[in-house]
Amino acid sequence: MFDRIDANHDGVINASELAASPGGRMLSRADADGNGLITKAEMEAGAEAMFKTMDKNGDGVVTADERPQRPQRPG
Repeated sequence: MFDRIDANHDGVINASELAASPGGRMLSRADADGNGLITKAEMEAGAEAMFKTMDKNGDGVVTADERPQRPQRPG
């Protein structure tokens, strides 16, 4: 996934690459040092932290009931 978003293949995801990617806003949270660039290591650490947060019972599996639910739209 990192390599797909890193369009110029320079080893970091910059603001324009982030803006062009789906979920870019979520990925921006991975910028641990706040320098506006996301390294592969930062992205991996962010993904691992997100997984641990979602895996409520710590069994190494995120089940449907552990996944965040999108709010229902008023019908």
